[in-house]
Amino acid sequence: MCVLGGDSSKFDVLIDGKLLKSEALQAAEGDASVKVGYDIPPDLVSGKKRVAVMFRAKANKPTAELYELAVVRPER
Repeated sequence: MCVLGGDSSKFDVLIDGKLLKSEALQAAEGDASVKVGYDIPPDLVSGKKRVAVMFRAKANKPTAELYELAVVRPER
């Protein structure tokens, strides 16, 4: 996930409705971006061809502005 500048944000990351991570990101300086990666436990993706990734804002805070998202499988 790549986010860019803006306000600090607090949000949950969910995979198919199940909580993956509660996140609190600080704003990047100017036009700088912040890259964040999350390991997804195999039980959340096992046997699936696609998953729904959702970002749910917390307590009157915005979610981060998302500029890039990829779900990738590790090389074997």
